[in-house]
Amino acid sequence: MYDSDDPISKGQVGMSGATIDSVEDMEALFKDVPIDKVTVSLVTHYPSNTAILFPMYLVMAERRGLSWDKIGGSVQNDITLEEVVRSGAEYIPPGDCFRIQCDNIEFIRGSVPRFNFITYNGYNLALLASNLYFIILYQSLRTALILETSSKKSLAGDQKNVSLSAIQSTSCPLFSKSSRVRMALATATAISVTPEVPNSRRL
Repeated sequence: MYDSDDPISKGQVGMSGATIDSVEDMEALFKDVPIDKVTVSLVTHYPSNTAILFPMYLVMAERRGLSWDKIGGSVQNDITLEEVVRSGAEYIPPGDCFRIQCDNIEFIRGSVPRFNFITYNGYNLALLASNLYFIILYQSLRTALILETSSKKSLAGDQKNVSLSAIQSTSCPLFSKSSRVRMALATATAISVTPEVPNSRRL
């Protein structure tokens, strides 16, 4: 979440992923990739990173002459990665991190309709020894809280463009994997559907 030449980044640059400090870096990373014909999973991790890196991706698209409604994919934008996995509360308090997350969601819902605005990372929680039931409950409650918060903002009552994605830890036999994913989807849907709001079951 810092420029590569910032002293606090010492020892971190090149450890994983790709180093993106500018729109030009983003253009180099996606050179020859037809971003209007494929969907892209942007591993932006934290909400604060998403607020910086995703706009770079959008500028890259504009430079190619593409409107935002022509590109699709997912960003991570996950408070869990910033506040739990990374222990980022020392940098950004949880309340502020959640606000940034919801601001990102509001922007993406309203301006980049083909992008999933959050990727829930059950995989990371599993690495921290969380069990299946905790992960599903945690993700479902977060879904409800995010939708509740978003409904109080400028998109109040509009759930026609609610698009979420998830990374689950499925290191188990095939049928257990299927059951786990189906349980997560059913729980999230049940806790998030608003009967009086048309299309809310499209979650």
